[in-house]
Amino acid sequence: MTAAISSLPSLQVDQAMLEATQTSNARYYLFEYIKDVQAVFGLDWPSLEWEELRKPLVSGLAARMYIQWSGRRENNDLPRSIEKQAEFWEQHYRPGGDVDNFITESNRLEQGRGEEAETWQTHP
Repeated sequence: MTAAISSLPSLQVDQAMLEATQTSNARYYLFEYIKDVQAVFGLDWPSLEWEELRKPLVSGLAARMYIQWSGRRENNDLPRSIEKQAEFWEQHYRPGGDVDNFITESNRLEQGRGEEAETWQTHP
């Protein structure tokens, strides 16, 4: 699964994305999320440094915060289908990104997960 995840297009959070979630407007909008992250993980979001995103959990939290902030005008509903996720990703996360590649790689990841779940069920 690691190879499939690493081949997904541009999932990394860059410094500008992190900083976008730390602006005063974003902090106001994301207040409940930031409060929960601090309570559960002990991270002070406004003072978080980009280098701390080397930790996968922190990077995942930053990606989620950025998606929540950048997609705030989308009725708070994140798309469920891969095709709609690709459109959302291109519009809010990586403008100009390769939507077709996102769909292809996401489908590969989904197929890999299915195989892992099957193996686990037959060999607990």
